[in-house]
Parts: sequence; C-alpha cells; structure tokens
Amino acid sequence: MNSFENTFISLIIMIFLGYLLKKSKFLKSVDAKPLNIILINILLPCMIFMALYSENTAIFSKLSMMPFIPLFPALFVGLFTFIILKFYSFSKIKILGFISAVILGNTAYLGYPIVSGIFGDDGLVRAIFFDISTPILFLFLSIILIISSGGSLKDSFKKVLGFPVLWGVSFGIIFNIFNIPIGDVLENTIKNIGVATVPLAMFSLGLSLDFSRMKKNIKIVSFISSIKLILYPLLSFVVVILLNLTELEFKVGIIESARPSSILSLILASNYGLDHELVADCIFLSTILSFITLPIIISLL
Repeated sequence: MNSFENTFISLIIMIFLGYLLKKSKFLKSVDAKPLNIILINILLPCMIFMALYSENTAIFSKLSMMPFIPLFPALFVGLFTFIILKFYSFSKIKILGFISAVILGNTAYLGYPIVSGIFGDDGLVRAIFFDISTPILFLFLSIILIISSGGSLKDSFKKVLGFPVLWGVSFGIIFNIFNIPIGDVLENTIKNIGVATVPLAMFSLGLSLDFSRMKKNIKIVSFISSIKLILYPLLSFVVVILLNLTELEFKVGIIESARPSSILSLILASNYGLDHELVADCIFLSTILSFITLPIIISLL
C-alpha cells in the first residue's frame, strides 16, 4: 500500500469516526460549528505557521507562482456556472450560492492532509502557497455579494484582513525571512497545536455529513459538483502548463485544484442570505465524490 492509499484510507476512517459519533449521539451536527471555529482561528494557522517558519527561505521565490494557479479556473467556472444557471432561470440567491461553491475549494481541511501525507512537509509548503489565493477569491466573492445586497466594502475587507489563515501565512514567512526566534517552548506549543488540525478537521467533516438531504436537489448539486471536481482541475492543468510549473509544484497544484467545495462557501451563503442548504449539499456531495475523483487524478499525475 503506497503513501497516498495510506493517507486517504486514514482520512476516510477519521471522517467515518466523526459520522459515527453523530449517529451514536455522542455529538451532534451542530457541534461541528465550534470545532470549525477552533480549526479556522487556532489550529490551522498554527499548522501553517510552523510549516513556513521551518522551511528554507530559498524556496519561497520558486513558489511565488503557486497562488496564481486557481485564479483563472475559479473565474472561468464561476462565469460558466452563472451563464448556465441564468439560462435555466435559477433565482439570484441560488446562482450566487452555487458560484461560491464552485469557486472556493476545500484546499485546507482535505488538501493539506492529503498533500502532506503523500509528499511530506515539502508538499505542505507548496499547498500553503497555493492556498494564498483563498483570501483573494474570498474577497472577490464578498465584494460581489456585498454589491448584490447593498452592503459595505469596508466590512468585506475587514473580514479578509481578519482571516486567521492569512495571518498564519504572513507571520510564518516574516518570522522565517527575518530569522525571528520564538523559543523552544513556544515552538513546541505551536507545533503540538498544529498537529491536532487534521484529525479534528476530519471529525468535523464527519459530523457535517447528512445523507438524507440530497434527494430533492441531486441533479443540480451533481452538476455543480462535476464542475468543481472535473472542470476546475482540467483548467488548472492548462494553467500549470502555461506557468511552466513542473515536478512537485505541478502535482500539488493539480491535487489542490481537485478539492471539493469549501466550508467558506457556506459561511458566505449564511452571511449574505443565499440558499445555504443547497450550498451545504454541494459541499457534502462534492466531498463524497472527491473520494472517487481524486485517486483517479492522482494516478494520472
């Protein structure tokens, strides 16, 4: 059994354990919300900080193209989704919800564990650089939604600037470049907190699974999921070729592009009055289907 199979099966087991905790009533679906708050605000930034803080700074310039990989595919699939759904007369709150689901990928919760499991810390650093695009896309969608709802652009910028993952990236790079010591105690503390990211993220996904909600929306949700899991990575393949990326940058770029819809799209849907149930269905189905599509994509790399 190779490293990918070991990593993938381990992640599936952890997600299934989270689902069993819910089914056995030890935990409830609503318990995923506080777990996600801890993950986004504490665990994930610590994991990112340590990966960048301990990396050789000589590689940073080489990875500067990684954040550009998802930008064109995201804009293309967003426009494509808008045109198709507008043609079929879907409402604005459904269209905008689906657009957020195809643009934002679960590059952290599922992307980081798989990439680090296969390629180690070298792969994780590349995945983090790829994920610098997430705040950019999040801001882009926020601006669109604010314009649509008559909100304030200032609030959107505040949300992005307060995005903990962005701070984890920034501090990790700054502390590394300027060789700022943090001491053994603090380093071990941050490292140990970051280690908890993967299992807790998988348990949270397991708590969020709901097999009974899919029936009435299965056709449109399947269509959106196919855009996210097939069209998006195909477009990213074109981009990494055009950017002349090879070896590990090439592989990580494609794998991260093949991630299912992100929980961030659900946050946007809830904040701006979109159809959050449909967005949740997209996250759920694309996550399940990614267990099929991702191994196929990885085997072709």
